[in-house]
Amino acid sequence: MKDGKHQTLKEISSEVETYFRGLSYNKQRIRFYQKGWSVIEQFMEENSIEFYEAKVGDAFISKIQGTSDYSELSRREKDLIRCTNVLTEYQNTGSIKFRSILKKYPLKGEIGEGIQRYLSYRKTQGASDDTVNNNKLYLHRLLEFLESNRVKKFSELDNQHILKFINGLGYYSKSTIHCMLSSLRGFLKYLFENGILEYNLTYLVPKSSYKKRGTAPYNLYKR
Repeated sequence: MKDGKHQTLKEISSEVETYFRGLSYNKQRIRFYQKGWSVIEQFMEENSIEFYEAKVGDAFISKIQGTSDYSELSRREKDLIRCTNVLTEYQNTGSIKFRSILKKYPLKGEIGEGIQRYLSYRKTQGASDDTVNNNKLYLHRLLEFLESNRVKKFSELDNQHILKFINGLGYYSKSTIHCMLSSLRGFLKYLFENGILEYNLTYLVPKSSYKKRGTAPYNLYKR
């Protein structure tokens, strides 16, 4: 495992292949992952991304999953997500667990608790479980961003943090950006209306012109 995160997809996938061979994976199993990585490679080329890292994997998964619940995905889509997760897991830990564990999104601290209250509010407003789960995913990304910028309290949150978060969404698909902005706008409105934030920061969140189409992320498999 190379120190730091500056690895091309070819470098990290080569390391994972070597790791798999050390575990006596057969050629057919390794080819399964290679095919998945080729789709990730296409995604990176289309978005002019040179190095692979966790946020690139997250962006790719978001493009695959869109606004669908994981249980609604096809077998092939789930396989692509698995191929992505092994790259990220190996890059971060130097090993790969034999069984994938459903990723959880812990909401800790003052801001995390605020997100939990907002999600509970969404349920009282009649939002479906899938919608609330998607809100949780998108707002967890906001929480991670704020934590990485040492923002742990609402009193420390200002418009520059919101703008920086929005400007960092370029990796994601248009549909995912649309959903993330919608979740962010709703959360900021809730914070202001409940007196948690002194100012209404929703004006910072651009309104997306994206409209859902009939085509799904499944088109990623066509090369």
